[in-house]
Amino acid sequence: MTFRTPGQGPGIRAFRRPRLLLPVIAAVVLIVVLFVIFTSIWTDLLWYRSVGYTSVFTTRVVTRLFLFLIIGLAMAVLVGLNMVIAYRIRPVYRPLSVEQQGLERYRTALDPHLRLVMLIVTGAVALFAGSSASGEWRTWMMYANGQSFGVKDFQFGIDISFFAFTYPFLRLVLGYAFATVVLAFIAAAFTHYLYGGLRLQTPGDKASPAARVHLSVLLGIFVLLKAVAYWLDRYGLAYSERGHVTGPSFTDVNATLPAKSILATIAVICAVLFFANIFRRGFFLPIASLGLLVLSAILVGGVYPAIIQQFQVKPNEADREAPYIERNIKATRTAYNVGDVKVGSYDARTDIDQGQLAEDAATMSGIRLLDPNAVSRTYQQLQQIRGFYRFPDLLDIDRYQVDGQSRDMIVALRGLAGPPQGQQNWVNQHVVYTHGFGLVAAPGNQLDENGAPAFLEGDIPPQGDLGDYQPRTYFDETIRSYSIVGAPKGATPRELDFPDESETGQQNTTYTGKGGVPMGSPINRLLFAVKFQDRNILFSDAINDQSRIMYVRDPRARVQKVAPFLKLDGNPYPAIVGGRIQWVVDGYTTSSGYPYSQRVGLDEATRDANTTRETVSAQPRDTVNYIRNSVKATVDAYDGTVTLYQWNEDDPVLKTWMKTFPGIVQPKSKISDKLMAHLRYPEDLFKVQRSILARYHVQEPYSFYGGQDFWRVPEEPAQGGGDQPPYFLSLKMPGQQEPTFSLTTAYVPRNRPNLAAFMAVNAQPGPDYGTIRVLQLPRNTAIPGPGQVQNTFESNPTVARELTLLRGGGAQTVLGNLLTLPLGGGLIYIEPVYVEAAGGESYPILRRVLVSFGNRIGFGPTLEDSLGQVFGEAGVPPTAPEEEGGQQPPPTGGQADEELQAALQDAQTAYSDGQEALRRGDWRAYGEAQEQLQDALERAQQAGQGSQQEGQQGG
Repeated sequence: MTFRTPGQGPGIRAFRRPRLLLPVIAAVVLIVVLFVIFTSIWTDLLWYRSVGYTSVFTTRVVTRLFLFLIIGLAMAVLVGLNMVIAYRIRPVYRPLSVEQQGLERYRTALDPHLRLVMLIVTGAVALFAGSSASGEWRTWMMYANGQSFGVKDFQFGIDISFFAFTYPFLRLVLGYAFATVVLAFIAAAFTHYLYGGLRLQTPGDKASPAARVHLSVLLGIFVLLKAVAYWLDRYGLAYSERGHVTGPSFTDVNATLPAKSILATIAVICAVLFFANIFRRGFFLPIASLGLLVLSAILVGGVYPAIIQQFQVKPNEADREAPYIERNIKATRTAYNVGDVKVGSYDARTDIDQGQLAEDAATMSGIRLLDPNAVSRTYQQLQQIRGFYRFPDLLDIDRYQVDGQSRDMIVALRGLAGPPQGQQNWVNQHVVYTHGFGLVAAPGNQLDENGAPAFLEGDIPPQGDLGDYQPRTYFDETIRSYSIVGAPKGATPRELDFPDESETGQQNTTYTGKGGVPMGSPINRLLFAVKFQDRNILFSDAINDQSRIMYVRDPRARVQKVAPFLKLDGNPYPAIVGGRIQWVVDGYTTSSGYPYSQRVGLDEATRDANTTRETVSAQPRDTVNYIRNSVKATVDAYDGTVTLYQWNEDDPVLKTWMKTFPGIVQPKSKISDKLMAHLRYPEDLFKVQRSILARYHVQEPYSFYGGQDFWRVPEEPAQGGGDQPPYFLSLKMPGQQEPTFSLTTAYVPRNRPNLAAFMAVNAQPGPDYGTIRVLQLPRNTAIPGPGQVQNTFESNPTVARELTLLRGGGAQTVLGNLLTLPLGGGLIYIEPVYVEAAGGESYPILRRVLVSFGNRIGFGPTLEDSLGQVFGEAGVPPTAPEEEGGQQPPPTGGQADEELQAALQDAQTAYSDGQEALRRGDWRAYGEAQEQLQDALERAQQAGQGSQQEGQQGG
């Protein structure tokens, strides 16, 4: 169109939007999307190369691509083929009707673009089906590489591997087969309707012969697949929840199982009737077969099992279900590896003799008073050094050899908090402040004179008893962002290393390790700039050809990335191994396909009062009924090296994954002695097992059915909210010769607060590692549980008065772990009490220790004092004469003087006896000595007053 003004020259052509504008925009968008996808894939490959696990990346990518192509193309081809068939067999002549006249307009508009429409439809099917299938790579891999369990199920006599690996894959294939037939039927029916093969509103035949044949075949295939589904459903009964427990119940075995076989046979007959409709006119056979199938499903599959359940099972449920409950108990205990738990009766007596105390003296001397939950702020105040460091809110427990003895230590890394307030620019955040510095450790049973941790390792540079090691930590739970490190030789160091007393106030360093991904080339800088959406990576002068970018720095996340088939413990811990700080991460193999085994929610079974902590990761909301701690993984805190070790050499699930990813898991024999000394029993596995044993300690089916002896984990009494977490302690269980590093928990009855049982597992690698021992308390005796003991502490007048005094001046008390442990045939509770003064710079320090044994309570400034109160029935021991001055008053003559001298001599003897009893761990003798000391001091005071009176009379 042109516009022309009269009297002017040629007209001016009006602006028109170019026809190529939209295609160009679409092409640009597509290129950008593809580049972003390429960036994600390529940088992922670079990361896997940097950690030496390229095979994990390539295996996953190739497998997912394979499934995408196979399933996506198969469904697209079959759906497209049925659309083509429906189009090719369309009727040449269509009867005249209003319906057909209306459809003619759509046919006229669609015919010129028919190829494009079919391409779009099949492409969409391929995309969605392929994407869905690629996400099922684990199912395919486990089927393709599945290893035998060597155990057969109770009902079908088939190896467990069929249910764990094969059955899920068959279900997956059947699901895609159903989806393909349904989509093909819909696409074919629509095409037939559009081109006149189906005439829903036209008088006469509603379908052409060709359309009837086509759709009958598709329906017949669908019903045939239903027959296969019914047959597979028989094996799916292994996970039935109909009965009292998981697994085939009486009704499942005697009604549902034969019903599924009958329904499979009926479905095959119905499929034959659908195929027979090829040779008949009308829809009588399809309708009749469909009615037969539905009626059979209702009567045979639903009504018949319901009748059996209602009239045979419910009136005699305990007797009917007992054999199947017994199967469930055996399978569950095997699947959760608690079949060999040692359960013993324990009287939990409340009186104790001197010999029993002497035997348990070693246990008492190793009791942990430092609570990892409470002393994080103490570590922060005493060992932070500078504000750009931080400690986690939950510290860890490990063991170290000090002076030839293994000692339980409260350990934590001095992690990186980031630049100080006001200095948070890009260079500081990503180039200068790059790493934490050093490990801090204090014995769990030792404090300094102020009640603070007695650090055996700390300060900057590190000083202490744990030897020399690389203190720089670039990979840590507290580091969230990426860092760029490295520089050519001779370049000025940019990274802040640690503060010192030099003129600059700090030492700088340049990273020289192999951690991180090389990113000095322009193309890599561009890719990482896109990945992190940060243009500074592209333009910053701080980046050079030797630069490396560190990301995925959380140890747990690194292990998860290189071992995607594992579930990981929520609480990794650091250890000094061979001069390096190594993060230790426990890996689990799980399955939800173990027949008859009770299923649990992994997140629910592992949730407790600690899982809300920043550095404790909650487990995913997965349902499992089989678990093993099959892998011990380490992550080097300096260079990020990930190493996987096979821990359980008999686990078929791990063997399956080792066949899938050959070479990535090292044999157990490769674990060094130095690393072995720091390994321990994993917390989340123990939580799952204690959740199972709360019910499955009962092995008699009728008792299990009644449930009267079921337990539960008590709530955390000090913090409130959530189950009480398990505690690492060095203790001696009945029957053990020496204290061992153990993981412990308490149980209370399901509906009562009193103590029902105490459980501990040997957490120290060795011949007895993993042995779970349960001390079951008498059912007819009410032993106070943790909540009741805590209430007794708080309501005791003496304790309440002391706590009120401690809370004076705005201070607050912080209650530590309420520890339960066996002692001399009974059970003792120990709880440290910390005091934190008012003010922002305050921190908790230990001021008192609460002890409860039977109905007696001790509350003293040290554990020894509290034990002396409990077992000697004495008050807080007074100070010995030597400690108050060291010199005894000289004799002044007279009867009163002689009595005074005798009383002071008795006091000296009682004090010496008390110290000797304390050294032996003989708390009864210690308490008696304190009573004698108190009596001697009172007599000395009275004699001193008499001596003064005699002196005044003589004067």
